[in-house]
Amino acid sequence: MDTFTHGLFPFLAGKFFKRSRQECAALLVGGLAPDLDVFLMWIPMFFDTTLPFNHRGITHTIIFGFVTAAIVLFLASRKYFQKVLQYAFRTDIALSMAPKILVFVYAGLLSHLFLDSLTAYGLALLYPFTLQRYSAELFFYIDQYLLAISLILTGYMVYLKRKINLPPQKRSQAMQGPYVKMFCVIAAAIIILGGLRYYEKSIAAEYFSMPIDSAYPSTDPFIWNVYDAANQKVYVFDTWNKSIISQYAFSGTNPGRFRH
Repeated sequence: MDTFTHGLFPFLAGKFFKRSRQECAALLVGGLAPDLDVFLMWIPMFFDTTLPFNHRGITHTIIFGFVTAAIVLFLASRKYFQKVLQYAFRTDIALSMAPKILVFVYAGLLSHLFLDSLTAYGLALLYPFTLQRYSAELFFYIDQYLLAISLILTGYMVYLKRKINLPPQKRSQAMQGPYVKMFCVIAAAIIILGGLRYYEKSIAAEYFSMPIDSAYPSTDPFIWNVYDAANQKVYVFDTWNKSIISQYAFSGTNPGRFRH
């Protein structure tokens, strides 16, 4: 999923359940935390390691995700980073290295793992016990429709914050209603779009009499890649017109990486 959806979804969920401003901030930080692995991707270039320091690697796991949450909260609670976060988000909220806040950061991180597990290629959620990747394979890496909705909601939220000229605490209270509505919008978008993707996935798999987990998403929600493992072929299938666009040989081990 995209960065905006990863941050917006847990933050609005916190507002929906009437959590405190600090707890909602912790959810937001946790929702963004796993993608900081972009700063770890250089490590295998210089050091031999068996740890998956790639994107959607070690920080996108249940166990090491907790370690990631603790490290990110520790950094976010330092004075320098607090000032950066307060300036970036135009807020007076300061996070502390407290067990309760750590729980909310980790909850935000788990929401990130949930959203990414809906997308292509999935996550090695149970590492270090297994490197098996888990994915519903419903969305591509970034879904353009969810991204558009998240951008609109983010812009609307910024607009309202600027329009409501009140102290931060009172402004947050005044925005409770809009926050609830925005959460309902983004939650409904994930459910509805996910349901439509599952329907299209089913059509693609049934056309070839393949198990549903043989169909993989592409950038176009109506174009699916159906992997015939027995014949090592990939069929690029248009579910709208119910027709095969193309086919090609494939003998790799990561069919979830299809981009056609």
